[in-house]
Amino acid sequence: MKSRLLTIVCLLLSTFPASADPLVARFESNMGDFDVLLDPIAAPRSVDNFSAYANRGAYDVSIIHRSTTYNPLDIQIVQGGGFELVGNTLPPIPSDLPIPLEAGRLNALGTLAMARTSDPDSATSQWFFNVTDNPGLDFNYAVFGSVLGTGQSVIEAISAVPVYNASAQLGPVFGQLPLLSPSLTVDYLVLINSVRVAPFAIISLTHASDAVEISWTPLSTNSPVRVERREKLGDGTWSVVSSNNTTGIFHDTNAPTGSAFYRVVAEERDDLVSYFQDLIKALALVSLAFMMRSRRLRASRTLLVRRENLTRLAGPVRRSRLRWHHQVPLLSQM
Repeated sequence: MKSRLLTIVCLLLSTFPASADPLVARFESNMGDFDVLLDPIAAPRSVDNFSAYANRGAYDVSIIHRSTTYNPLDIQIVQGGGFELVGNTLPPIPSDLPIPLEAGRLNALGTLAMARTSDPDSATSQWFFNVTDNPGLDFNYAVFGSVLGTGQSVIEAISAVPVYNASAQLGPVFGQLPLLSPSLTVDYLVLINSVRVAPFAIISLTHASDAVEISWTPLSTNSPVRVERREKLGDGTWSVVSSNNTTGIFHDTNAPTGSAFYRVVAEERDDLVSYFQDLIKALALVSLAFMMRSRRLRASRTLLVRRENLTRLAGPVRRSRLRWHHQVPLLSQM
C-alpha cells in the first residue's frame, strides 16, 4: 500500500504546480477569528503586498480604526491595517512603497480590498472589508480576497460596534472610530491580534494497515472543511468521509485496502481544495508557515487619554456634522 500511495503523490505533483495552492489569510481578533481566501489571479500585487505585511507581523495588535456603518447613506466598510497598539499609543504601521491599483473584482459583500488615498496607485498597508455590496467603489479599489465560511458573522459583529468621533482626543484620522464603550481604553478598541497568510495544504499523511491519518493547514472554526476520498486516480466519484471538520485532522479508519486518493475542501467553497499532491512540498513548508506563534496582546489596560466625552455618531445625520469627513476622500489612507 505504501508504494502505491507514493506513486499517486508523484503523479499528482507533476500534474498540479506548487503555485496552485490556495492562499488563506487567518485573522485573529478580539471579536472572533475568521479566514479570507486571497485572489492572486485578480490582484497579484495586492496579495503579495498584504502577505508581506501580515507575515512579518505588521498587523499584530493593530486596530480597526474606521467604520462607516453608522451612516446608512454612506458606503458600508470597516477599515484596518493603519495603526498598531504600542503600550497606550496608536502609532501608524510602518509602510512600504505604494502599489499600483488592481481593480478587477467588484466590491461585493464579504470581500477584502486595499484602501488608498485619492491617488489610485497609493495603497500601502491599509485594507477594508465590504460589509455590504458597495457598487460605488467598483473598479476604483483593489479587491483581493473573500471571507470564508461563517466568518462574515465576525465582520458583521465588528460593523455593529458603535462609532465615535475621537478626533479631538487622538487626531483627525480617528473621526470614525469603533469603540465597544465610549471610553478610550485598550479594552474597548476593536483589535486585530494577528494576521498570517499561508497555503491551504495537506501537511501530513500517515497510514498503517487500514487506517489513514491526514492533517491540513488549520483554519478557524468559522471555516469548516470536508474530507473526500476516491480509490482511482483518473476517474470515479468523490466520497465524503468527514464533513464540517474544524480540527485540522481526520482519521480514516475505513481506508480501502488498495490505493486511496484524498482531498480537503472548504465547505461551500469548492474552489478551495487541498489535494493529496500537496503532501511532499507542504512538509517542507509547514515549519516556515504555521509554526509561528501569534504575538498576543500585552498592552497595559490604562487609559489611552484622559476620559472625556465622546460624540457617538449615528445616521442619517446632518451634512454639517460630517463636514470634516466630506473633505477627505473616501477610504483614504490617512
